Amino acid sequence: MGEEAVSEAKRDLLDPLPSTLLPRESIAKRWARRGMLRLLALLRPYRFPSAHIDRILVIRPDHIGDVLLITPALRLLRQSFRASEITVLVGPWSAAALARNPDIDRLETCRFPGFDRDHPRQGVSAYTQLRSEAARLGGAGHQLALNLRADFWWGAALAAFAGIPHVWGFDTPECAPFLTHALPAADAEHQASANLRLALAAADVGELTEHVPTDLRFTTSNEDDAAAAALLRAANVPADATLIAIHPGSGAAVKNWSAAGWHAVGNALAADPRVRLLVTAGPAERALAGEVAAGLPRDRTLLVEQQPLSVVAALYARCAVVLGPDSGPLHLAVAVGAPSVTLYGASDPVRFGPWGPADRHRTVTSTIPCRHCGHLALPAAALPQHPCMQFIAPEAVTAAARALLAQNPAGAPS
Repeated sequence: MGEEAVSEAKRDLLDPLPSTLLPRESIAKRWARRGMLRLLALLRPYRFPSAHIDRILVIRPDHIGDVLLITPALRLLRQSFRASEITVLVGPWSAAALARNPDIDRLETCRFPGFDRDHPRQGVSAYTQLRSEAARLGGAGHQLALNLRADFWWGAALAAFAGIPHVWGFDTPECAPFLTHALPAADAEHQASANLRLALAAADVGELTEHVPTDLRFTTSNEDDAAAAALLRAANVPADATLIAIHPGSGAAVKNWSAAGWHAVGNALAADPRVRLLVTAGPAERALAGEVAAGLPRDRTLLVEQQPLSVVAALYARCAVVLGPDSGPLHLAVAVGAPSVTLYGASDPVRFGPWGPADRHRTVTSTIPCRHCGHLALPAAALPQHPCMQFIAPEAVTAAARALLAQNPAGAPS
């Protein structure tokens, strides 16, 4: 898929995308929900704050990529509250991102409504779950909670109804009634920066240490490194090969590029005989990954499926570059120090771009006028008429990857 395919996409583009295919909420429904949440907040229990912050609860409901973006904030909290117990509450779908994080003491999971892709729950069931989860947390004795997602009212309400005396978050209309301390939400702010800003404000009551590192953190073990090495040996990958990983899938179909695009990029990079290609996939991405791998040189491509996140991280740490759409694995690559090229269409690199040195991480964005719209939960009927990612030319992706390879000719991250 080259410039001809891009031109074809432009000719076929419906301008604008029919509004009936976009997920929208009526103004009346939005205001009704906000009014109901204000009334609900009046019922929150009150607990007198203690003199010391002994236990801290951090809430982030998202999936792997967004959870990796909270790791700089966790490091800041750890250095500010050295003697406090820090618990992080995440979905079971992202627990692996923090499984070995040294800045937390406890990792707990909750199947947050609205984020559980396997069993979506909305409406009355979300409130029923809120009551039971708040009752469970109520006896833990947390004195401080951070609701790190700006629009996640359920998390703010959970901390409030668990009786936590200090609840920090962002002043979005749905969350504000449940907060004791609110910071202004900023639309054009990177998520890692927002997490750090909230953690820094909350840390004002702790012992803030200067010069806290703000890079992403993901820890692999010797066993993970050994497993990665074994996979490469079994595939007869030479020890001095230039490893290039492609992760074609993501958590939203609208963010995925075409298999043909990856074929063009992978085959162009494989013109260098030293290159070996890894195609990685999570459980829900196997079909796309298999299609991508099938169009790449068979004798120099390894399809990596059903591996633990930590083993995938160990593989990425050996790569000269990792490529893919905006997704958790691309943030994972950044966290382990691998150079990356990330593709953006509906999602916004200003808010979700690679949190790492600009000279080691490149972004390639769609040229469609309505890019970065944020409509990620499009219904299936809308996807054929949403050619956002088709406006990315393979030549641009290949050029970005080659630029990073030229900076690192040895073929391994420095």
